[in-house]
Amino acid sequence: MLNGPDAPESIWNLYHVWGIPRYLLIDAQGRMVAAHAAGPSSGEVQAELRKLLTVSRVAQK
Repeated sequence: MLNGPDAPESIWNLYHVWGIPRYLLIDAQGRMVAAHAAGPSSGEVQAELRKLLTVSRVAQK
C-alpha cells in the first residue's frame, strides 16, 4: 500500500504514520508487525516477509 499525500486520512490515522517515506509490515489481520521495516530493496525485508508468510501458513493449519 502506498501512503502518500493523497491517501485517505484513515490510513494515516490507522497506523499513526506521519512522515514519509516510512516502511511498515502489516500482517494478514491488518496488524502492524514492524513499525520501522527495512526498505523494499533491503535483504532484511525479504527475511521479514518470509517469516510473516511462515507464521501465516502455520496459523491457517
